[in-house]
Amino acid sequence: MQKFLLIIVGSLFLFSIFYFVANSVNQEEIHDIQKISIEDIQNLHVYSDIADIEVVPTSDLKLRAKLEGKMNSSLAKKLAYTVEKQGDTLKVEVTHKEALRYAFFNILHSKLKLTIAVPEKEWKELYVENTANQMIVEGIYGNHLQFKQTSGNMKVQDLQAQNVEVSTTSGVIQAQNIISDQQSVRLTSGDVSLEQIETDDLRMKATSGTQRLVDVQAKKMTAELTSGDIQVKQLLGEEATLKLTSGTADFTMATPLQKMLINGTSSDVRIHYTELVRDLRYTHEETSGDVVVDLTNGENSKGASIVGAGQKQLTTKFTSGTFYVSDTKDGGK
Repeated sequence: MQKFLLIIVGSLFLFSIFYFVANSVNQEEIHDIQKISIEDIQNLHVYSDIADIEVVPTSDLKLRAKLEGKMNSSLAKKLAYTVEKQGDTLKVEVTHKEALRYAFFNILHSKLKLTIAVPEKEWKELYVENTANQMIVEGIYGNHLQFKQTSGNMKVQDLQAQNVEVSTTSGVIQAQNIISDQQSVRLTSGDVSLEQIETDDLRMKATSGTQRLVDVQAKKMTAELTSGDIQVKQLLGEEATLKLTSGTADFTMATPLQKMLINGTSSDVRIHYTELVRDLRYTHEETSGDVVVDLTNGENSKGASIVGAGQKQLTTKFTSGTFYVSDTKDGGK
């Protein structure tokens, strides 16, 4: 069995060398620029299964779509680059008939890059999907912004919209300086970094990975993690709900939210308030695990701790794990 596996590995190695040699010659330069009037366009859809995608703002009156890079001449014949209007929607696509095979050996070739320079305009819908490689979107505003990636790194920043959706199957999501009424982040595996987010409704769902949130203002926040870690710093809002199946959660915030609910199974959760807590009712339910309440002015009783009037609520429900809540000891001075 081991000998058979060695033969397979060796064959793949030799094939990769052959593939590299065969496709490193006769490289064709690809440089295609198209300019399109968007006066009657409300929606922009961008898709690629082979190229990096970058969407950036421009002061020009026309949209500019540029595809550039290098590819073996025989592979280039199977490349399709289309820019077309369909009613009030502009579709830009870069696809390849052998995208899966090309993606597997992509480290051996120069990457293709699709750059779309977008005039200042409030879009009804902006949809960008990339099945591989990288995605960068910045400086766009509109009604509905949706970004979808199968694998690779995604960076979105300086966006303003009613609804922002970001999702990936595996990879890294970086989102910064986004203002929206509603924002959702979904990933199967990978890491998420959210900074300077302002929204009425923030929804996060992850199967595994690390989620890092810094300077987030969300009236309502909902996060569901199957496994992994979440770290939140400088959270402002009214209501937050966290469901953690396994992993750790670390919250650092100035004062308690109006309502916060944490459901944990085999999880470790820590909440630290950087200012002296003056109003909080904390209640907890646990099947097994440890709970530590270290609030300066807390009046502890079985299953509860009350500070002040207790109008703000913090509730935890644990099957197993640990929970620790504390505040500053110097009155925030």
